[in-house]
Amino acid sequence: MATVVGVRGSQQFIGTDVFNAVEVVDGQQRLTTLVLLAKAIELALSPGKDKDALAEAMIKNDEHTLLLLQTNHDYASIYTRFIRDGFVPQAVLCESQADQNLVDGIFEVQAFLQEWTEATGADLLSLLANIKNRLVFLYHEINDEKLVYTVFEVLNSRGLLASPGWTKPRRC
Repeated sequence: MATVVGVRGSQQFIGTDVFNAVEVVDGQQRLTTLVLLAKAIELALSPGKDKDALAEAMIKNDEHTLLLLQTNHDYASIYTRFIRDGFVPQAVLCESQADQNLVDGIFEVQAFLQEWTEATGADLLSLLANIKNRLVFLYHEINDEKLVYTVFEVLNSRGLLASPGWTKPRRC
């Protein structure tokens, strides 16, 4: 799944667990897509320990809910509401391309799950096992925030455009 680059942020404590916040410099779209897919799998699973464990991995609850992945451009709370509550947006007017991308991503992962189960006949836990055990990221942590822009530019100047068919925002 290529390299994910991050800058370590503050530590957050929930009970006895310590979580290190990371500002993702490169890899946001891949990580967001995987979290959307994991949530879609959770929503499609029958009630039980696997569903509960997946939900607990994505949302850490204390006096402030901490999501496994938080986005900077979720102006309409589309991502947050989907991850916390399983809320799937209906026809709304997206105010930004970021909102549109999130809505599209939710519908795409749901369609993928349906196509995958129909094509393979396998259950969703086998897909989740593949994601969990077979996907590999290279993670590089930058310690000097002054290098963030340079690293981002180097990584993104050597590849293809992320969305070559980008069109102007539309109703979602």
